Amino acid sequence: MNRSILLVAFSLFILSLSAQKIEVKDDKAYDGNKLFTGTNIVYFENTELKKAETVFKKGLKEGKELVFFKSGKLKAERYWKSGEKNGKWINYNEE
Repeated sequence: MNRSILLVAFSLFILSLSAQKIEVKDDKAYDGNKLFTGTNIVYFENTELKKAETVFKKGLKEGKELVFFKSGKLKAERYWKSGEKNGKWINYNEE
């Protein structure tokens, strides 16, 4: 019995971590009231298809950002350094 309760509690904890809501304000990403560091994945509404995958470091975009068409195909690759555009930005056709 205790083992089942522990397993359920652990599962709920893991679900709460994966359901974090990152908010972007003034070009900075926040997890609650703290600057976010990590990868934020945004999905098209009511789907499991990625809309964008962005890496943040201390609230600023950092490294490669991927943007997708609703079909799931890659739409763009963008590169960032400390929240500023950096390097080549590549756009793709959906065809």
